[in-house]
Amino acid sequence: MNGEKRREAAALTARQTRLLAALLTSPSLGDAAKVAGVSERTARDWRRLPHFRKALADARGEALADATTRATSALALAAALLPLLMWCES
Repeated sequence: MNGEKRREAAALTARQTRLLAALLTSPSLGDAAKVAGVSERTARDWRRLPHFRKALADARGEALADATTRATSALALAAALLPLLMWCES
C-alpha cells in the first residue's frame, strides 16, 4: 500500500479535523479553509478523500440530529406555553 492509500485509510489529521469543524459552520469552502488555516486547494483536495468525505457526512448527520432534537424540544415548550399566553391575554 503506498503512502497516499495509507493516508486515505487513516484517521483524520488535526488539520483535517479543524477543516471538518469549519465546514460545518462556514458559508463557503474558502471561508472554512481560512478558519482551519489551510489553503482552499488543500481543502478541495481533502474533500475528495474517501475517509474525509465519510467523516464530513457523519458530522453533518450528527449536526442535523442535534438540531432536530433542539427544535423538537423548543416546539414542545412553545406548545405548552401557547395556551397560557392565550389565557393571559383574555
